[in-house]
Amino acid sequence: MDDSEAGRFIRACYRYAFYDEEPDFSDSKPLMFAWGVIKGQIRQSVEIGVKNAERGKQGGRPKKSGAKTTAKPPLKHRESDMNMNMNVGAGASLEGSAPAPNDDGGDGDEY
Repeated sequence: MDDSEAGRFIRACYRYAFYDEEPDFSDSKPLMFAWGVIKGQIRQSVEIGVKNAERGKQGGRPKKSGAKTTAKPPLKHRESDMNMNMNVGAGASLEGSAPAPNDDGGDGDEY
């Protein structure tokens, strides 16, 4: 399948999924084969999407009766502690101050 056939196939899949237009691939055996493989999958995906959209319009799945709502457990570390842990791995001291980039007194342009 060359690029033009691939483009033709993708556009046909799109038109089938969104506009229910059946393609005619009688002039190309590779496209006929590929269409036979994927047609059912496209149809199934469309049907699932339609069902889910209808369920969503009804408010979604009902809540289970008697179910407890569980709160998320508290974070182990505060955000600042997490940043400190990340900085320590990057070469910062445990006190939280980063090492000076150039301690030789120069202007920092020399490598």
